[in-house]
Amino acid sequence: MKDIQLLEIEDIKNILLLHGLEGSPDDKAKYLKELFPNSEIIAPNIDYKNDTITFNNHSQKGIMDFCENVIKTKGINFIVGSSAGGRLGFILKEKYELYYTLFNPALFSDIEEISWLEVNKNLDNGNGLIISGRKDEVVPLGKLVRFLNDYSRYLAVMDFAHRVPENVFKDGVMQTFYLNINKTLR
Repeated sequence: MKDIQLLEIEDIKNILLLHGLEGSPDDKAKYLKELFPNSEIIAPNIDYKNDTITFNNHSQKGIMDFCENVIKTKGINFIVGSSAGGRLGFILKEKYELYYTLFNPALFSDIEEISWLEVNKNLDNGNGLIISGRKDEVVPLGKLVRFLNDYSRYLAVMDFAHRVPENVFKDGVMQTFYLNINKTLR
């Protein structure tokens, strides 16, 4: 695993934004562009139920294939996801050692949990932040904490429900940059 250095805003060149199950990337993509005006924001529209993704007026099957291809070809180094997009972002940030901010990541559900074989055993690679809403009933904080157990030392709790308000989204993304994420200090 590479050494993670303190993340600077100017280090972020390309961002992959993954919205939630019934969400849309529109507002959050706009917020990211405000925060990172020199970065390319890749914000596909995702239909998780049908494993379909639409980007630049082109639709294709295979959400994971699309994301992995974008990470490789666009040089994505920062991923932002919420709910179902946070789940996908969690898997991708581990596999590709990306910087990340994940809001209420749906790492578990009544249907299935992420197979630990899908992700690196070192779940806390120290290069980002997971943010949970104290009032979230879709991805309850207590269940998320139990699921993550001792693996993630970078879990923040904020006062919101499942839908992430603009100010929480912007503040949460920026908090990633205020963390001292140099792994040698842990």
